Amino acid sequence: MDGVGSMIIGGAISPSLQRPRTRPTGLREHHVTQAEPMVLYHGTSDASARELMQYGWAPERGRSGGQCGQARYLYLTTTSDNAQWYASEKMVGVVLKVEVDRSQLRVDPEDGVGETIEEEMNCPNGFPGNLVCVSALSPESFSFLATADPTPEMT
Repeated sequence: MDGVGSMIIGGAISPSLQRPRTRPTGLREHHVTQAEPMVLYHGTSDASARELMQYGWAPERGRSGGQCGQARYLYLTTTSDNAQWYASEKMVGVVLKVEVDRSQLRVDPEDGVGETIEEEMNCPNGFPGNLVCVSALSPESFSFLATADPTPEMT
């Protein structure tokens, strides 16, 4: 989802893959197939971003994240603003755009609120969804989106 509640999903829908399912987004309906790649976001350090873009990611291969996340997960969110917030919380400043197949995703066990990926992707009140990737991603899955402000806002 972007900052205004619309779904950001890359790729085209192929009717030959399988019968699409309808997911409510609050404003409109969007048809999604299991094989459709999704664009999500990951906040990280400059060094980790370079590693991901050079070598990709695999469960248990790397170190855990700056917020003591589990090394078996790559933590993703549905909005670039939320990824930027996570990066700022870790006092780092890079947001990566990540293209991932839906089959590689699970609801984030620490920060997710939905029971299913669909519920998490369509959180009420415009809240961003929090997901984890559980299988390897190639370097081509990652692209640089933005540099975050490394100082979190104090509220």
